[in-house]
Parts: sequence; C-alpha cells; structure tokens
Amino acid sequence: MRLWAEGAAGEARVEPSARSTCPFWQTLTRYWRSYRARNPGAKPRPDPPAVLHALLRPTEASRTALAGRRVVAFSASASPESFARTLESIVRTSGCICAHYAYPDHAHIPDGELRWLLVQARESGAVLVSTAKDAVRLPRWALAEVLRLDVEVV
Repeated sequence: MRLWAEGAAGEARVEPSARSTCPFWQTLTRYWRSYRARNPGAKPRPDPPAVLHALLRPTEASRTALAGRRVVAFSASASPESFARTLESIVRTSGCICAHYAYPDHAHIPDGELRWLLVQARESGAVLVSTAKDAVRLPRWALAEVLRLDVEVV
C-alpha cells in the first residue's frame, strides 16, 4: 500500500471512530511521531513516499459464508490473481471457483454485464462473489445478489 505523505497524521482520511483500533492508523501515527521527534519543525516531504506494508486476510464472516461453495468471481483490481488465490484458499475443501472474470483496475461494470455474470453463476450452480472494493461500486439491485469478500488488516 502506498501513501504519499502530505502533512500531519491527522490528514490521513481514516474515520475518527476507527482510529483507535485501525492497525494502519496506529502505524501511521507512530511513523509521524517518530519523524517529528527526529526532525523538529520539519514538514514531511512528499518525495519519496512513505511505503507501508500490510497483510490482508478474509474476515471470519467471509470465510464462513464462502467455505465449500461453488463461486463465480469477478474483480476490477490491479492484482486479480491475489483475489483468486484468496478465494481458492477458502473454497478449496469442497467447493470450487467455476470462473473468475478480471476487469481493469477500478473499471465500472455496466448493469448488463452484471446481469450476465449473475446468469453465469446461476447456470453453474454457484454464487457470484466480488471484492469488497468492487462491491461498493455496485448498483443497489446487485448488492443482494453478490457476496463480497471482506478483508481485515493484520
């Protein structure tokens, strides 16, 4: 994950209610406190960027909802193979990934395409699954039809 340092840690766009429990926020806060202690009065430079690494894993609810199911997956992310590996690790015991449709990062998926994906899932006896990132861009009618793979930062 890449974060361009623009100023104080308070400028990071993290919801106030999540700040005390979010590992990303805690790491960012420690970084800026350490930076300010070493460089009193200095403003952070945007070049080079601060690079933070985080491990994402599926939530327990997502693992339970998908375990052993047949799935048709779609994603519009920069690394669709990572999404496929994560799904495979969840469904491998008694389910399968019938198909995985990868779209360009941040691609808008038209309603007609979503309806086609749902037909593909139904014909395969599977559920349609997307990343949480892609699910936020789905139209309301599709939210009830698509399971999303939620992840947590560890």
